[in-house]
Amino acid sequence: MGSRFLPNSACTSWSGWQARWVETYSAGAMTPYHFTTWADAELAGQYHDPILEPAVQDLLLKIAQANGNSYAGCWDVVCWNDEAVVIAELKRHKKDRISPTQPRWLEAALLVGSEPQNFLLVEWDLGSEGAAFRRTGGLVIPQISGEEQDLA
Repeated sequence: MGSRFLPNSACTSWSGWQARWVETYSAGAMTPYHFTTWADAELAGQYHDPILEPAVQDLLLKIAQANGNSYAGCWDVVCWNDEAVVIAELKRHKKDRISPTQPRWLEAALLVGSEPQNFLLVEWDLGSEGAAFRRTGGLVIPQISGEEQDLA
């Protein structure tokens, strides 16, 4: 059994950065899971590695409170280095969509003082040579009216 790549492996190669994958599926509204690796097991078999940095905890809590006391729509990855924070959403090319909760999370974050440059939307795909990633060019979140939006 192996483990899958998760963001801390990439972000720690950026001198001093830390990261967690934030998983809200089957978690309480205010208690998301945080992962740095993914074991070859179901969600219950994963190791929760909580964010211990007080400033990052505080930021995420403020966003969740502004989001109706919920982490619903929290973007996939939170990276930080000292006071710098990047919150990234990863979408698979032509197979994944922005959910209606994700722009609401962004709006809540902006309300509590985050800036658009704190957010990164990444489109990825599997090619013949493995995963390929590309930044989608700034922060572009489609306006939604109760429907999911296709990134393709």
